[in-house]
Amino acid sequence: MFKNLPNALIRVDLIASLEMLLILAALCLAFFFPERIVPAWRKFLRGLETLARRPKIALLLVGLLAFGGSMAVSLLIRFPQPAVQDEFSYLLAADSFANGRLTNPSHPLWRHFESIHVIQQPTYASKYQPGQGLVLALGQVAGGHPVVGVWLSVALACAAICWMLQGWVPRRWALLGGLIAALNLGFFGYWSKNYWGGAFAATGGALLFGALRRLLLRPAMGNAIVLAVGLVILANSRPFEGLLVALPAATILLAGMVRAGDRSLKPWIIQVIIPVIVVGILASLWMGYYNFRVTGSPWRLPYQVYEKHYPSTPIFLWSEEPSAQDFSLPQIFHDLQQVFLQRQRYMHTINGYIREKANDLLNILFFYFHCVFLIPLIMLPRALRNKWSALAVLIVALVAGTTFLQTQSYPRKLAPVACLLVLLAVQSLRHLQFWRFRDRPVGKSLTALLVAVFGFSILVSFLPYFHAAPWPVSQQRAELETRLNQDPGRHVILVRLGSTSYAYPHFAWVYNRSDIDGSKVIWARDLDQEQNQKLCQYYQGREIWLLEVGSGTIGRDDLRPYNKSPG
Repeated sequence: MFKNLPNALIRVDLIASLEMLLILAALCLAFFFPERIVPAWRKFLRGLETLARRPKIALLLVGLLAFGGSMAVSLLIRFPQPAVQDEFSYLLAADSFANGRLTNPSHPLWRHFESIHVIQQPTYASKYQPGQGLVLALGQVAGGHPVVGVWLSVALACAAICWMLQGWVPRRWALLGGLIAALNLGFFGYWSKNYWGGAFAATGGALLFGALRRLLLRPAMGNAIVLAVGLVILANSRPFEGLLVALPAATILLAGMVRAGDRSLKPWIIQVIIPVIVVGILASLWMGYYNFRVTGSPWRLPYQVYEKHYPSTPIFLWSEEPSAQDFSLPQIFHDLQQVFLQRQRYMHTINGYIREKANDLLNILFFYFHCVFLIPLIMLPRALRNKWSALAVLIVALVAGTTFLQTQSYPRKLAPVACLLVLLAVQSLRHLQFWRFRDRPVGKSLTALLVAVFGFSILVSFLPYFHAAPWPVSQQRAELETRLNQDPGRHVILVRLGSTSYAYPHFAWVYNRSDIDGSKVIWARDLDQEQNQKLCQYYQGREIWLLEVGSGTIGRDDLRPYNKSPG
């Protein structure tokens, strides 16, 4: 069903196979030669302890490693190319923000520019919450390209995860968890290789849970503000999953206030409640203003405007099949809707649900744990004796369980609890190292070897051989646009769906920058003859090209001058 959906995750088959072989070798070494491995592990932990004694240096180290890893992958292996409609929508938001606008005026010929996840009325903007767009805009302004925002967001997420762990586990284990996150998300995870997002929401979750644990130990205004900022980030990146983690966090915070009693209630009000409310009010005012500028109402989200005007796709398995009201919409919207409806119907069967969600579960587990850190999870029952670890499992189960009731279950939907998943891996490793077999330190040696296997597999995954090739259709579009940008003059490409069945329902071809008329290359949808003539008249002085797309390969030679004469 999804043969043509780009494999955003790196080719996990080869890496997983290699990791399994290395894990088997690690098990053999751990059981037969534990005494030879333990001294090196102790030396490694002492080194971590030395660095971890300076928490700010540890955070800087983790952030720089994540930033350098994601930058190296982009510059040395393959520069991120937007491939699916979500990325183009986020890039539209980023371009708008980077140019000093919250949204853009609706184009007079907006019917030609309709595309998935983009609203055209009452303004021209992304349908998504502004969080990811703001991060990409920061990269575009500070570094000249949105990809710099991707690198920054990954670095910020990993540093935030390390900071969160510093409040939950001993310092050296917090640093180890931060390094694991930096290697995984910076070098391996797809969050650093495209514009989909995930890292920004992970930052919000880490700030929330890191501040929560610290506030329960001692109320402090600084941590209260950090907690509120985490909630604001979640509301502007992944609001639904953010709400799922905010509710238990609020309950825990309230329970901590109740336990404090009347004598200690005043510090909670002054240093926690008031700062959180102030930050919340300021953020709500800004979000309301953003909604007003985009949709004309502070209470109406861009997402709601999009869902009203375009065929919606089912979110939950029990969602009713929507009926499109506007039959003049481009066929691509209906094609995409049918893809998800077909997937939903398939998952209404027991066999279909098990097959699809089992595959989703494997992707999520491999994304966050690889094969390596699934082994220490056998010690999770011991880790759950700690109430905070048990709480982390419950919150992860809440978010994951809700995710698996949805039509799509991607790793980025668990981004708000990414820090808790790293916490569980770290806690499992801590307990594994105390395991002894026949009074031999097998646990310590196995822990050391698993960490080494993880580091080696990350370095191997860095090699181009293990990376999926660019999605052909996005590569073709990028090459066409690059060549026309190098040509003299200004261009308009009219995109017409070919006679063959549309092979890429997740790729709509027609995406533009925030200033459509100011772009050198404009992508437009082929409509009827009368509307096409209006487009030609509007863009007098530009070269008008016709591009017919189907399931075949598209190249420069497929661009044909458009016949501007009527009939």
